Amino acid sequence: MFKYLKEYNMADMRQVIENGKRPPHASEQRLDGKLAVITGATSGVGLSAARRLSSYGADLLMINRNPDKSEALAAELREAGGKVEYITADFSELSQSARAASQLLSRPSLPDILINNAGIHMTRREITRE
Repeated sequence: MFKYLKEYNMADMRQVIENGKRPPHASEQRLDGKLAVITGATSGVGLSAARRLSSYGADLLMINRNPDKSEALAAELREAGGKVEYITADFSELSQSARAASQLLSRPSLPDILINNAGIHMTRREITRE
């Protein structure tokens, strides 16, 4: 746990603590024409990020597991004026991860913003088919 502690300067650690006490800087910068890709956008942090980026004008490409939740969120954001697309993929399966990556790379432009948010919390080890 403390393997790298000796590499940190105590003054740097104090600065990290002080920075954590400061209010975050908020940006109101418009993102019109920028492509934002978000994985796991149908709940939690990903959902908040999708709503915020869409409200700032970013074009969204969501990569989610659940097609029903993806469609519901896409409809919500489109109704608010957002430009939204989604790809469904379960990242626990390598073939679906590869398919999603291939679809992303086949687009006319690469992402300007990438939020790798998809994940799950597991309490026991599970081995996938692949």
